[in-house]
Amino acid sequence: MSQIHFVHTTDWHLGFYQYNKPERFTDYFNAATKAIDKIIEINPQFVLHTGDIFHHAKPAPATIRQAVQLLQKLDQANIPMYIVRGNHDGKNSVYLRRGGGIISLLKDFELLRYVNDEIIQIDDLPCQLMGVGYYPGTLVVKKIDAILSSSDKLTASSDYKIIAIHAFVEGQLEETSQISLKKISSLGIDYLAAGHYHKPWMDDKKKVYAPGSTEMTAISDATRDDNIDGVSLYSTMFEVKATTMADEWQHEVIPHKIAVRPKIMLNYRSEMKSTETIRDELEQKIEEKIDVILLNEPSVAELQPILSVDLKTDLAFEEYSQLYIEEWYQDEFLHIITNIDGKTNSMNITADLGQSFHREEVILELIEAYDLDKDKHATMIMELLEDYSDQPKSRDLADDVFNDITKLILEQPRDQKHVEDGTTEQYKLEDF
Repeated sequence: MSQIHFVHTTDWHLGFYQYNKPERFTDYFNAATKAIDKIIEINPQFVLHTGDIFHHAKPAPATIRQAVQLLQKLDQANIPMYIVRGNHDGKNSVYLRRGGGIISLLKDFELLRYVNDEIIQIDDLPCQLMGVGYYPGTLVVKKIDAILSSSDKLTASSDYKIIAIHAFVEGQLEETSQISLKKISSLGIDYLAAGHYHKPWMDDKKKVYAPGSTEMTAISDATRDDNIDGVSLYSTMFEVKATTMADEWQHEVIPHKIAVRPKIMLNYRSEMKSTETIRDELEQKIEEKIDVILLNEPSVAELQPILSVDLKTDLAFEEYSQLYIEEWYQDEFLHIITNIDGKTNSMNITADLGQSFHREEVILELIEAYDLDKDKHATMIMELLEDYSDQPKSRDLADDVFNDITKLILEQPRDQKHVEDGTTEQYKLEDF
């Protein structure tokens, strides 16, 4: 009976100064360090990394030192790491031809084993690995076909067969080029190791696996299935144990969680009627989330969380624009992301703070809503907008301003604009 034992990790993104905060630069290194320490504890035969070890193709010296420190720990534990190229490791073909990039450099120093669009045998194990670097869209499938057409080694072998890619697979994202799982399944492989997708993904039926990034690079990465009441506390890596049973390979994929800086995500509609009551509500919700951190992962409780607030409210513009969430909680959180929607007026134009509406857009919206005559009422609407705006071509329309304008439209129909010399000037839509 043959056995294969490895760990699959991906997307470390070392060197990312997210939000321009040095704490985030350290977070990516700390997350990768925890992953390496856990790998050494597991003691697999090898590690498989599916790309984006760095966040920048030309990492700074401090970032390279981080990578060297991590890889040396693996080397000292006699655990080799195999890696394919991610888009952040170097996606420009010209750059790659000029010495191969940072991954090739680390390979030259014998700190990792770079699998560059090829099929290799993993040491003396009954395990073959096809490693394909990043290519945009579904071009990675064409690259796989090209490699297979030049060698039947992978498909003809009875070894445990792995394909490692840095690409999205079908079902992970909408409106993004993805690899067909039917195509992958037809290759007869035992384990498709994927990077690029930053949340854990497992499809045992089709044998497709992506452990996700060791730290988030966008708040959407934190919307994981293992969130606890809207709090994201972990990243993941996969331990894989494979054995031959009746001449067929069977494996067990074991997720291992890595505690990282907490991310608190509040996404709700508030029924509160004032800024003060909404702030009280926020205070309570934030306290509840902090309790979740303390209860489930006290080891990271001393780290300032990242807060994301997606809030919908019926407050008028003047009130919800006074929700200074970043200012209120700046000392409690490392970084705060807010998306606040205010009251929607009768024209279905949301009075978002800072949103600018061009006059022509407003005019067309009003004309359509009230079934007005374009030529006649364009002049009247233009005059009303002039009365409410100091800007020559656009203004930020608060809900009450919009309501005042629509009221005047209905009660005071006019079709000409008076000018100082007593003459009149007719406006039409094409004039704007």
